[in-house]
Amino acid sequence: MPEATSAGPWPERAAFEDGEHVGGARAPVTPGALEGITVRPARPRDARAYLVFWTAIVEEGRHVRTERVTGTPRTYRRRFRRSWTDREAQIVAVDAGERVVGHVYIQREAHPVTRHVATLGIAVAAGARGRGVGTALMAEALRWARSVGVDKIVLSVYPHNTEAIALYRKFGFVEEGRLARHSRKSYGDEDEILMAAWIGGPGDGPAEARGAGDET
Repeated sequence: MPEATSAGPWPERAAFEDGEHVGGARAPVTPGALEGITVRPARPRDARAYLVFWTAIVEEGRHVRTERVTGTPRTYRRRFRRSWTDREAQIVAVDAGERVVGHVYIQREAHPVTRHVATLGIAVAAGARGRGVGTALMAEALRWARSVGVDKIVLSVYPHNTEAIALYRKFGFVEEGRLARHSRKSYGDEDEILMAAWIGGPGDGPAEARGAGDET
């Protein structure tokens, strides 16, 4: 995946408020699901906090494709005006001080043949890893995907990002391929592992993902 994350505990049944309207859609808010952390759709006023968060992620150097942040607060204010639609979701984890400590972006493909597929990228701030933030964000991303009829989610991840890979596997992602030397970073080339999860109803997805070769 182009972004850093880590796995952690997440309640089996999170408490949800009625939700809020974001970009014309009904979106859930999850206060109290994690100690001191709220997971919710991004808002325009999150733009500056998000930029601080994203800059720190990029400066870590090895977990994301991006090596230089070019966006401005205005860029993200505009992007976060419609953060929960039938096409995409921009979801943040914020602490009690409204600092962004995690973010997931998921977008369905536009082509009619692949509208059942969405692409996902996720990042968690270094100081918030190991607290379940990545797990909470992934759960919300999958909730959005199911609500809009997405059946398959795809992502890419650097091979050395083992914490992210473990998180994805927890949500049913499996490796579908490997792109050799796909990212040309300033320090050298990186492979990318392609992973995917089928989240549709029973029987959806390829036979190998369902274990169709097993005896019944």
